[in-house]
This record gives sequence, structure tokens and C-alpha cells, in this order.
Amino acid sequence: MSSLRMDYLSLSGLRLDGRRANELRHLQSNLGFFQQVHGSAYVEMGQTKVLAVVHGPHAVHKGNDQAAVSCTFVQAAFASMDRKWKHSKDRQEIEWAGILTQALETLILRHLYPRTGIEVYVEVVQNDGGALATSLNTAMLALVNAGIAVRDLMVACSAGILEGQTIWDLNEKEENGNVPQLTVAMLPKYDKLCLIQLECKVTVNDFETLLEHAKGGCSAIAQQLRTVVEEHTWQLITRRDVADLN
Repeated sequence: MSSLRMDYLSLSGLRLDGRRANELRHLQSNLGFFQQVHGSAYVEMGQTKVLAVVHGPHAVHKGNDQAAVSCTFVQAAFASMDRKWKHSKDRQEIEWAGILTQALETLILRHLYPRTGIEVYVEVVQNDGGALATSLNTAMLALVNAGIAVRDLMVACSAGILEGQTIWDLNEKEENGNVPQLTVAMLPKYDKLCLIQLECKVTVNDFETLLEHAKGGCSAIAQQLRTVVEEHTWQLITRRDVADLN
């Protein structure tokens, strides 16, 4: 038996945190907790914790016929034990800000907001793996909370291959295991991909396997996030009805 399998998978095929290959970490979320911004969201995916806020849409002096989207991404200095991240923190933050911007430009119905700007701020408070996917999910929820029209609920998830076994939703130790890994963001309703982020070279067969499993993870997360949005919507309706009665 290889040392990789002994390090990352038990004899029964369980991962270090006790999950099965196609099992997600526990997801918790909170929408609309910042009153001074247009939209906000906080998501915990296992021990990975991300918050996002949205400003806009607001008028800009030199605008186009659709909204301009800008994203700022930061990771708290204490968020991760990953030395590789800390050594290239500025470069990673700029790269991920660009990834977030491109994905959100695909998500938002920008033509509905001509000559406006939408600013999204995302911060990783704690990183135990899957930070990019969690950041995309959190930013999407913040946009929904801001009432900005989107094509669908964009959902993101990672997948990797450990000793021939494909796993969902990698944690930090698994990400640092030098294994093939892929992060995908998609619009489940249309089966449309918004992002494909491949961390290393893989064979065509491995890529297809990773893509299939990452999309499977997205589908599972989509059900949870849709429930989150529905529950938040009903809370808003209930509060409005109570306010009208008063």
C-alpha cells in the first residue's frame, strides 16, 4: 500500500476528516447581517469561513450599456497554515479577484443595470480548503441578498483524485497533497459552466472524471443553497407582513 493512501485514506476508504469520497462538509450560511451595505452573506463550509458584501448597483459617470462588476478578494493573514499561500499571497489574491469577477459577470444579468457599477468584496476569514469554491458561493448569496438579478444560483465545488479515488470538496490537507484537483462553478438550471480552474496537468480521462465529480458536488450544494435562499426569502416576506399589520 502506498504512503499516499495511508496518509489520506483509511483502509475503509474514509478521508482524514471521516468523510466518504462523495460527501460534502457541513454547510452553514447567514444572509443580510450587514445593514450598511446593499447585500451580505457569510458561509461556513466545514472549517472554511468566508464573508462577502455587495455595494451597488450604483450610478457611474462613465458607464456602458451594462453593469461593470469589480471584485476585491482578500484572505486574512491568520486564515491558513498553508505556507505556499502566504508566500504568494498578493499574487493569489489578485488572481482570485479576477476569477471571481469573470464568474460573476457571467452570473449577473448586467444588461438590466446600464451605466452602473457593482462592487463585491470577499474575505476568507478561515481557510481549511475549498476557499475559491466557498468564495464563489458566498459572493453569489450576497448578490441575491442585494436583490441583484442573476441567471441562476451559481454553485461551485472542488474535486480531486486520491490514489485513484475521486473525492468531492477537498479540505486543506487534501489540497496540499499534490493531487490532481479541479474547481468548477456552474449554473445548474442551464448546466452552464462559469469557471473551470485546474491546478495541475492531467490526462483527458482524469479531467473528464474530475469535471463529472465536481459537477456532482455542485448539484448537491445547489440543493442546500436553494433552501437557504428560499428560507431567507420567506423570512423577509414574514417580516414585511408583520410590519404591515403593525
